[in-house]
Amino acid sequence: MVRKLWGPGRVDLILCHLVDLRATKSVNQVIEGLPSELRERRLPFKALARLIETNSATSVSDKEQYNEAVNLLKTSPSQNLTSCMNGPHISTLFATWPESNIDDVIEVIKNTLGRFQTPLRLQLAASMVHRGLSERAAPIIEETGPLPFSYLAGSLQHPLSVSALRESIKYLKSHDLEHLPAFIDACLRNAAMSVRNGASTEEAVVELVEVAMEEPSLELRELCQPTTLKLLRETTKQSEKIQRALFDKTVSGTSGDLNAPSTKKTS
Repeated sequence: MVRKLWGPGRVDLILCHLVDLRATKSVNQVIEGLPSELRERRLPFKALARLIETNSATSVSDKEQYNEAVNLLKTSPSQNLTSCMNGPHISTLFATWPESNIDDVIEVIKNTLGRFQTPLRLQLAASMVHRGLSERAAPIIEETGPLPFSYLAGSLQHPLSVSALRESIKYLKSHDLEHLPAFIDACLRNAAMSVRNGASTEEAVVELVEVAMEEPSLELRELCQPTTLKLLRETTKQSEKIQRALFDKTVSGTSGDLNAPSTKKTS
């Protein structure tokens, strides 16, 4: 059935999203349904799905599964591994990887093709920053090079959480203050756009904007691109505070003085 309906590219796309959703059984079913010549190249997807499912577990059996999956990735043909290490599931993989075993994921990255290792290392470093583990990210960044703000800004599939935004702001203020405004713009734009595909909610966007507004040196109306402001106008419409601050409007849409008292009713 898989061979008849899906081409190889679509199979990879579907597997990436199934792994990201932690749908391990579905991943296994898709791979087992492939013809033998296509199945072997996608076996790393099985290990990735198993890792995301088990890497937070503490039982002996789960630790054994972890070791088996890591060893499979470390010994897979580099071409096969590399083709399976590209997609939204990698953000989830790095975000859930146990801090005590970070050296393992670095070894896995070393088994990918050379030109793909730098982006993966930077993505891992960004994930460490998001988790408040900047000290673990430092050796990776030192070896790979500066961490671009775009790696910290989240994505349409994985917008930042409030804690990840705070940690990223703290990191950039210490290491790359120049790009903090561009980071804020990209982060908020990704979060607002992710509402459309169901990866986030308007409430989550409001929380992120409120965190950004806490920074006294940042004026969101000035630093955000018009496209970002347009998205934020729509996704924060339930927040009178943000509508006043960014658009000089109340929730009802009437013009208002930024310093005027809120007209929001309280019970």
